[in-house]
Amino acid sequence: MISKIYSLDDLEKVQRELAELLDAEDRYTGNNPNKYQSGIQALVSQRDEITAALKRQNDIPETEDEKLNRLLDQAFPKAHSKQVVVFEGRRYKKGFRPAEHSRSGKSVTRWESWWEQLVEI
Repeated sequence: MISKIYSLDDLEKVQRELAELLDAEDRYTGNNPNKYQSGIQALVSQRDEITAALKRQNDIPETEDEKLNRLLDQAFPKAHSKQVVVFEGRRYKKGFRPAEHSRSGKSVTRWESWWEQLVEI
């Protein structure tokens, strides 16, 4: 997979466009609840893509949790929900949760994954 090179200016531009669209949505008094949704979703996806790329490029620092999650995802790319693994002498459990729902709230459109360190007893 070839990643596009982004700059901090790209992130600022997308954030500015998103803020403008969210403001337009707030001011909208019409009868279409989906009026700005496709544009907002596209900009949110673009913002997330740019942020992830900037972190890969080391233009934005990763948090310690993000670093650990990235290392665990690289070490165990096919881990399933609630799977327990041992990494650097510690046990971790894989988890998933809905990150985004459809407009109706009935369907999950994007999932978020994370690793939880298990406490040794």
